[in-house]
Parts: sequence; C-alpha cells; structure tokens
Amino acid sequence: MKFTIQQIKEQPNQLLKLEEVLNIKNDLIERMSSIIDVHNTHVDGYYVAVDNEVLLHCTIDTDLTLPSTRTLEPVTIHLTIPVKERYVTNNQATNLDEHEEVTIVVEDETLNLQEVVIDNILLNIPMKIIGDDESDDALPSGNDWTVMTEETYLQQQAEIQESAVDPRFAALQDLLDNED
Repeated sequence: MKFTIQQIKEQPNQLLKLEEVLNIKNDLIERMSSIIDVHNTHVDGYYVAVDNEVLLHCTIDTDLTLPSTRTLEPVTIHLTIPVKERYVTNNQATNLDEHEEVTIVVEDETLNLQEVVIDNILLNIPMKIIGDDESDDALPSGNDWTVMTEETYLQQQAEIQESAVDPRFAALQDLLDNED
C-alpha cells in the first residue's frame, strides 16, 4: 500500500486515516526465514501532513508463529507495535532531536506502508520465545548433551566445587583416608 506525499496533503484536514489488513506473510518470511507463519496483520492509524513533513502514527497488531528458542516447537506470539515516524525530503533542514517521531529521509515522494509494517515487525520480534506449555522439566537433550537453565548450571558448578579437593591438600586427604 503506497501513498505519495501529495496524496496525503490533498486529504481533508490533511489527515489520511488508515485501517488496513495486510497480507505480508511471504515478504516477512523472505526477510526472516525462521518465521513459520503470519496471521492477522492489522494496521490502524493515520498519515498527517504538517508543513513540509508527513507524520505516521499507527499501531500494528499481528500474530506470528516462530520456533521456540528452547525446544524449536512452533509458538504463536501476539505483537502490538506503536509506530511514530516522520518523513522529510532530502532538501529539508531538520533538527532530529526536537521530535518524538523517528525521522526518515525519503528519496522519492512515495511512502510504502507495507515496508514500514514489515520493518517494525522484524525489529520487534523478541529474542527469547518460550511457549506457555514449556517448563524447565521439558528441556531437550540427546546423546551426551542436555539443555539446562542458568540456575541449574550454577547449582551444578557449586556442587562440583564443594566436592573438589584442593590439589595442595590431596596428600593430606590420603593420610586421613589411611587412618580410618
């Protein structure tokens, strides 16, 4: 879904309302191959022209199916992403610090809503994805390896340190064992 800056400026009250359902599954999977599925991508907001700038304020709601970072089983997560962007042309002098929106310099006069949505979804995918039904008891394992939580690892290391004998006292330990 593309709009030109001139189209936005010609709107009554210079406000272009957005309420769109986008089909971006193929584009998202092409940019991030670990995405399994994309459902219900809904964009609600508006473009508004202010002086020589265009502002985009919208909310993106979508459901993504991604592999769990723990078990690689598919997990569906819901993302609600607020977007505030400000578009300026190349020749506009601007102070980036005075605005709450992210400032983007546009090369041509076209604004692509679909690209904005895809970029913001990719930026907001969490690093750690754990399903509701996953617990620490169900961690994957195989021959000679196992996945463990950090707490389990630290506890295991503490037990090893407690049972380890300082090599400087190993000879003394042998004397104690002989006395018994």
